[in-house]
Amino acid sequence: VKIAYFFDFNCGHCARQSETIKAVLEKNKDVEVVYKNLPVLGPSSELAARAAMAAHQQRKFQEFYKETYKLREKTPESLKGVAKKIGLDVTQWEKDINGEAVSAEIAHVRGL
Repeated sequence: VKIAYFFDFNCGHCARQSETIKAVLEKNKDVEVVYKNLPVLGPSSELAARAAMAAHQQRKFQEFYKETYKLREKTPESLKGVAKKIGLDVTQWEKDINGEAVSAEIAHVRGL
């Protein structure tokens, strides 16, 4: 079973839903979630989505996802703190945030 999960890091419902998804995954090993960043709630949503996708390029999406939901505000400084905390190559991560692969994925999810 595959679930396409569209979310925005600034969505309160999405934050609560992430806990439900975590519980489903723990109980059902045959379920796979495909996370789709859909930043629709403003510039900080876009920044957080880009930051998470850049973390994905270093195979650290899940760690970044979990830590980002703990943040009250998604600012460049707070997201960089997450990147450091989970052990990303921060220099590469900063380049990837506005890179072609991240931009293409956001456009794809938005249907552009």
